[in-house]
Amino acid sequence: TNKTSHTSVEALKATITKEWDNMSEDFIKTSCASVRTRIEAIIRNNGGHIE
Repeated sequence: TNKTSHTSVEALKATITKEWDNMSEDFIKTSCASVRTRIEAIIRNNGGHIE
């Protein structure tokens, strides 16, 4: 969701950096590891919606 309205690119960059810094290393690793599984599910579903 977009919690904050950004008035400049610099403000957006600052928010992205802050949120990135707040993510745990485990969350990032888990998210990255799940990409392959999700892509394979999309391919099996011929590009359609997956849960």
